[in-house]
Parts: sequence; structure tokens; C-alpha cells
Amino acid sequence: MSQQDVHVEHHCEVCFRMAARRCVPCDILCCEIHMKPHQHKGHKVVNPEVKLEELICANHGKPIQLYCNDDKTMMCLMCQMCKDGKHKNHNVVTLETVHAELKDVLKTKCPEVSKSKQHLQSQLDQLQEEVEQTQHTGQSTEGRLEERRRELYQLVDETVDLLMSRVIKRKNKKLSLLMKNMEKRQQQLKSVLEAESLLQTALQELEAVYFMQGFKDLVQRLESVSHFQYLKMAPRTSVGLL
Repeated sequence: MSQQDVHVEHHCEVCFRMAARRCVPCDILCCEIHMKPHQHKGHKVVNPEVKLEELICANHGKPIQLYCNDDKTMMCLMCQMCKDGKHKNHNVVTLETVHAELKDVLKTKCPEVSKSKQHLQSQLDQLQEEVEQTQHTGQSTEGRLEERRRELYQLVDETVDLLMSRVIKRKNKKLSLLMKNMEKRQQQLKSVLEAESLLQTALQELEAVYFMQGFKDLVQRLESVSHFQYLKMAPRTSVGLL
């Protein structure tokens, strides 16, 4: 969403306590106490970080309150009543209505994101387990080869060296593939977690303007992380030769 990420302290312009909300019509910051008279008058109040110019129609300077389903644009009452008839006979609803509807759309994405996260985490756990098993198996094989080298002395030195080289090469090749797969799934999981965080933030967003501005990009991001190709786990095999 478009709200600033950096936290800035705002103070009530009446008593200088910490500001809780900003009154849009009066353009004044208020604490919890001095906010109540504005609410009683039916004034719209928003978070202190909200930029009022982003809630105001650029064409008429009036609060954005409507949404045109035909043009997919937000607008004020004057836009609908404008003489040029741009939105005449269009399907126009309140911003709160489309805000609620699109939140419902996002909620349907929650199971997909959760499922994708669970699949990726499960595969990462399996990969980690196989990495550990591969390392243990490789080390055990190396140890047995070293023991046999000592038993047979120089007679089998070249043969043991050859076998050792094959085991280490196979182990390293498999470990390299496993680590690449882990890195890929970790990146995908990171993307899913980021998308999930943005999804939860959007669902808790109180301001319809910010919600609408980020909705399209958020849906695209959710769809992209919900269609990751899951890794087909191959049967576990030992890297040892003996």
C-alpha cells in the first residue's frame, strides 16, 4: 500500500498529546479526546499518516467517495454530476461498497497462499533432512574407505583413492543439487511470506483509496506465489559405493 513505511510521530494540534486521527474536512490532527467532537459532527477521520491530497479528487477538490465499475476509477460526487456526462448510465457504487467486495476477493486468496506456504516449508524440511542424511552417509563411506586403506596398506592405495574420489564427487554433486533446490524453495517461501504479509495488511486496511491503489498489484503477486511449481522429491539414494 502507499502509506509511508517510516513511522513519524504526530501530535494533537489542540493539546499536543500524541495524535490519534486526522479530521479530513478540518485538516487537523487530534488526540483521542479532541477527535470526538469531529466524529459527532459526522466528519471523516483517518490515520495521521494519511496524505489528504490522496483522498481528494484532483479535478474538483472534493472527497473521493464513489467508484465507477465501468471505468474502474475512483471519483467524487461532482465527477458523477459533471455536465460532460462521462459517467452517465455507468454502474457507480460507494467506495465503501467496492472496498468491502474486493476485500472478500482477497480473502479467497488466503487458503491458496497458506497451502503454498505449507507445501514449500514441507519440501524444505525434506531437503534439509536429506542433506543431513547425505552428509552422514558420505562421511561414513569415507571413514570405511580410510579404514580399508590402512588394512591393505599400499597394495590397494590407488584403488582406494579412486573409490574415495568417486564417493566424494557423487556426494558433492548431490549436495550441490540439494542446496540449489533448498535455495530456490527458500526464495519462494520468502516471496510467499511477503505476499501473505501484504495480504494481511490489505485486509486490515481502513482507507479505501490506499486499498484500491494497491489491489491490482497485490492480486497479481498473490497469483504468482500461488502457482509455484512444487519440487517432486526423488527417492533417497545412498552416495556410498560400498
